[in-house]
Amino acid sequence: MLRSAPTANAHRSKAFGLTLLEVMIAMLLLATLFLSLTGLFTHLFASSTKGVDQTVAVQIAEGILENAASTSPDSWTHLDTQEKAILDPSSKTQFHTKFTWTPQLGAPNSMGDGYLLEAEVWWWSNDPNNSSSAHRDGYGKNSVLLRRFLYLQNVK
Repeated sequence: MLRSAPTANAHRSKAFGLTLLEVMIAMLLLATLFLSLTGLFTHLFASSTKGVDQTVAVQIAEGILENAASTSPDSWTHLDTQEKAILDPSSKTQFHTKFTWTPQLGAPNSMGDGYLLEAEVWWWSNDPNNSSSAHRDGYGKNSVLLRRFLYLQNVK
């Protein structure tokens, strides 16, 4: 007996498409992917912001040390306990700075004087010892401390 070719009606009887369960599983997978990518991008943005803030803080601290190294120790006395705030216009972050210097004891007949210069810059808090704040927990240390030893030769 010969079989005849299937007719168009035979193909129509089989339904093409997706079941409700398949659609729900696909939506669940897409939602999971979307939420994980959103969390990843949020974390990457926060890390990028912190990196920019650290770079600006290092530049501020280096500028303070360069300024102090180019002047005499007599002009450092007004900087000793001075704290000032600097607002970075690009990131809207307020940086606080503190400059300290300590004479280093040398040999009694030394040919000059040594000084340890320190520039501390911190942000997201008004207290350099408390680098976390309520909305910045988990971002690590939010301060930079740079030190430089400066030797000034006595000219006689």
